[in-house]
Amino acid sequence: MRPWLAERFVIGRPEVVEAQHSTDGTRKWLLRTADGHDFEMVFIPDADRGTLCVSSQVGCTLNCTFCHTGTMKLVRNLTPGEIVGQVMLARDALGEWPKGSMAGLGDDEDAGHYSSDGRLLTNIVMMGMGEPLYNFDNVKAAHLNVLKRGGGAKASLPSYDRYQGDGVAKQISVTMARSIEDVMRVITVRSAVYISEQECPYLEECAGNDFCATHLLGYVGNEPAGCIRIRYFADFAKIERLAVRREFRKTRLSFHLVRAAIDLCRVKGYRTLYGHAQKRLVNFWSMFGFEEFEGGQDLVFSDFDYVEMKANIERHPTAISIGIDPYVIIRTEGRWHRPGILETSKNRPVTRPSVDAKEPA
Repeated sequence: MRPWLAERFVIGRPEVVEAQHSTDGTRKWLLRTADGHDFEMVFIPDADRGTLCVSSQVGCTLNCTFCHTGTMKLVRNLTPGEIVGQVMLARDALGEWPKGSMAGLGDDEDAGHYSSDGRLLTNIVMMGMGEPLYNFDNVKAAHLNVLKRGGGAKASLPSYDRYQGDGVAKQISVTMARSIEDVMRVITVRSAVYISEQECPYLEECAGNDFCATHLLGYVGNEPAGCIRIRYFADFAKIERLAVRREFRKTRLSFHLVRAAIDLCRVKGYRTLYGHAQKRLVNFWSMFGFEEFEGGQDLVFSDFDYVEMKANIERHPTAISIGIDPYVIIRTEGRWHRPGILETSKNRPVTRPSVDAKEPA
């Protein structure tokens, strides 16, 4: 059987000739087919998605003036396996396999591990080398194999409450800090980033705002890897202290943390967000709708230069407000989507033990 399979099937990836990784998270691969032809693939991250640009041909028959591939002659069509192989290679590089491996790919077994929050690669476009419609049969066959995937149970959870203590290897998830131990994790991450790397003095990093703010904690697998802080004011919320440990900066954890913070502010009913961005990171924050504004100041603190930025956001349709079910309001912070412990206590009879005098025995 094995010789028969070996003659007819290949399990593998395209050869990687060169791999480039930009500081903004963009990745580019120069790949090579088994018969020695080169083609390219690119991964482009954005604030709320990650797009993989896949090739369908080596070269191209068209002569589009805006496209460098148009200057090349068509060598051949890529096979379905070579097209799917690009996606598999990208998922290898991004750690996108369920449970961190290729084992156990049954739909039921892994349905809970596929979610938009846990994926870096969310979109695939046939915009690499070649014209996909001129290789339609092979592209169609490749898509039938690639696009079969489940949404996952965690996809239905809010972006700020997806870590449940059962993180799959390399899966990204975010939760709210709800205990002293969680806050210790936040301080540990920030100490590694701000105090150790950026040499921020202790009293400037721990300036007295940590116990009057909301903290979100980001995990890669079960490892605390990043955090972000939110402070609430009358008509705006301030997003601040975003930190991701150095070894996890090639993931998109920073995007997940910022998106989760924005989602939480929307649920709380805020329409305006405010922050101080290091000048070198203005482009990063602009991906989430933050802009410098007229009258905004340049700031300097803890040896870095900052600018004021703000963003206008949409209030969530089911934002927490007076008039909703009062039991929802007393649920655990950030877990308004699930019944709370106080809600279950309503089934007990009213006894007012501290008020009504008890009959003497």
